[in-house]
Amino acid sequence: MSGKDVSETLRRANEESYFSKRENELIEKMRQKAAEAAERKSMGDTLGIADEEVISELIEIGFTRETIALLHLTPLVQVAWASDGVSTKERKAIVDVARLHHVKPGSEADRQLAEWLDVRPSDEFFARSIRAIRAFVSALPADERQSGAMSIIDCCTAVARVSGGILGFGWKVSDAERELLGQVAEALKLNYKDEAEALEAKLNS
Repeated sequence: MSGKDVSETLRRANEESYFSKRENELIEKMRQKAAEAAERKSMGDTLGIADEEVISELIEIGFTRETIALLHLTPLVQVAWASDGVSTKERKAIVDVARLHHVKPGSEADRQLAEWLDVRPSDEFFARSIRAIRAFVSALPADERQSGAMSIIDCCTAVARVSGGILGFGWKVSDAERELLGQVAEALKLNYKDEAEALEAKLNS
């Protein structure tokens, strides 16, 4: 084989290698896009919303299809951190709610929740989470929005008072927790003051 033939053979080999590499890169990008689309759809289906902006924001702050079930627990975590730290009783209360939301022990969601209870997430994380929850509540049928939002507030209130009182009885929510509960309720467009007074009267009756 002449030097010219060898040079041509090497050129073709290099071209084939280049185009093969480019093809593999394109295939990988397509695979990643398909995986991302599937992830977004799964998260949207779980939440019952199709707002791409909301889904993108949730992905940006670390949610995945495996942990999206924790979204509605983020206000509970925030309330638990309103005091000096998360107490044993508050942790148990939040984990109990998580189990009701089908978060299984040892799952990725369970591990993520434990991390949030060990190390406080950022204020930005909580703010962006509550915006996503508001979008979820807004997507509910009109006759379900109030009850959907109040179920979150009720759970937050239960976490706030679980460490207070003798044997757990009595209205023992700290000022910081009350303020935060009001902020969460306001974000969800609820009048927490009226609901809190009604619940307090019921507990003390």
